[in-house]
Amino acid sequence: MSTERRIGPAKERDRLADAREDERAHAAIRNVRAARMIAGRADSAEECTLLLEMLGIEPAEVRR
Repeated sequence: MSTERRIGPAKERDRLADAREDERAHAAIRNVRAARMIAGRADSAEECTLLLEMLGIEPAEVRR
C-alpha cells in the first residue's frame, strides 16, 4: 500500500494541516489572554510565574 493511500488525498492532507495550524493559532491567543488575566490578578511576580507554570504557559521574558 502506498503512502498516498494511507495518508489520503492531497486536499485532505492540506485541510488537516490547515486545521492544525488554526488550532495552534487559537491556542496561542488563548494562552496570551490567560497570561494577561493571571498577570493582572497575581499578587507578585512569583505567584504569576507559578500560576502560569501550572497552566503550562511559558512566561514571557522580563521587560525593563
